[in-house]
Amino acid sequence: MVREGLPSPYKERLQAMEITEGMKAAVKPTLWGIVIGAIACAFIGFQMGGWVTSSKA
Repeated sequence: MVREGLPSPYKERLQAMEITEGMKAAVKPTLWGIVIGAIACAFIGFQMGGWVTSSKA
């Protein structure tokens, strides 16, 4: 997946950063974990952590 016409240092860097099938398979669960974690953090913060919106401060 090295592109032709790029200077040599860039070719080496692209070869070192190739995405494996295992990495591709891990992306979707990782992103869902981030989304669910952010929602859980906000819920816990507002319900139990004492966070308030600016209108209630």
